[in-house]
Amino acid sequence: MPPIHQPRGSGAPRPRWLDAWLRRLPPAWLSDAQVQRLRPLPEPLWQNTLTQCPWLTWRSPRQLHQLRELSTLFLARKQFTPVGGLVLTDAMAVQVAAQACLPIHSWAMGLHPYSAFVGVVMQPEQVLAPRSWTDDNGVTHEGHEPLSGEAMPGGPIMLSWQDVQAAGRPPDGSPGSTPNDTQAGATAYNVVIHEFCHALDLLKGEADGLPPLPAEITPQEWRDTLWQAFDHFRDAWAHGDPIVIDPYGLEQGLSEFFPVLAETFFMTPKTLKAAHPAVYSLLSRYFKDDPANWAP
Repeated sequence: MPPIHQPRGSGAPRPRWLDAWLRRLPPAWLSDAQVQRLRPLPEPLWQNTLTQCPWLTWRSPRQLHQLRELSTLFLARKQFTPVGGLVLTDAMAVQVAAQACLPIHSWAMGLHPYSAFVGVVMQPEQVLAPRSWTDDNGVTHEGHEPLSGEAMPGGPIMLSWQDVQAAGRPPDGSPGSTPNDTQAGATAYNVVIHEFCHALDLLKGEADGLPPLPAEITPQEWRDTLWQAFDHFRDAWAHGDPIVIDPYGLEQGLSEFFPVLAETFFMTPKTLKAAHPAVYSLLSRYFKDDPANWAP
């Protein structure tokens, strides 16, 4: 009589009931490999994202595959919460996930850099946040600041869908265009990249423009290179000359300069490389990416 238990080799087929059972489990209970196998990103949704966000394609086929796999994990591990009457579709969530994963897709660290938070709150448009500040005379003022996005320590990350859609649009705001990488003074805008770079900066507790760095980049090199670029762009802007970054990046030192530079690096890489090669080189080493090599 044959044995009751037949040991299965590595080439044995997986029981269909097992996959069916695993698919019913919450994504958080699945391993990364199981997520990729059982909850793959549908091809139509991925192709739609690449059409809507053409700057995602400015990398090697291997990197694009890494981005897709990481986006799949992001959708399984993070919790999207629409508020303010926003109806969140799968296509919208995939667009956010892919852009959020862009800064870390070449690090071979999975979603670990984003492990400090789970929630992504989606607003239909900008929100007014209460703010207080003290002027040079010591007088405290109260008011409201319009926010297109916000990253908070421990999460969640808030995004305005209206502003997510504005990524890659030319200065006149018309939709459906690839960023013009040769227009003098053109600025890049991408609220998803901006806020998720804040999340990277917050990994060490405060957003000061100095995120955790790889071993080959010292904090001194990072600060020196960014401050030199900051002074360069600030002086040009003060003299009325066009600059290739959003001037908002000059308002709060390196804490806003770093995420604004990241937007420019990914959205108009050739422009940044031409305007400030040292900054482009530093960010290329940090993100382990070279979009200027692939951008049209």
